[in-house]
Amino acid sequence: MLAEQGKESSDKSEGDGESNQLELTASKKPLVGRLTNDRIQRLEQLGFVWTLRDDWQKHYQELKDYKGQHGNCNVPARYAANRRLGIW
Repeated sequence: MLAEQGKESSDKSEGDGESNQLELTASKKPLVGRLTNDRIQRLEQLGFVWTLRDDWQKHYQELKDYKGQHGNCNVPARYAANRRLGIW
């Protein structure tokens, strides 16, 4: 990532710096960090998939349910009823 950021400043110097600024939808922004539009397009041409399997919302709901049952969010790491929640 640091090397990537170092390269980014040299990419911005090519052309007008504003056009190389990253403008992404909220769903892509956390995934790409500071990639230039050119780099995003190149990755997309390769068929790069921007979405990740996001179980956060699912686990959040499970945690809410756990808290409703147990009165706290202290899920044991080896919670037998839901191992994934314990790991999350």
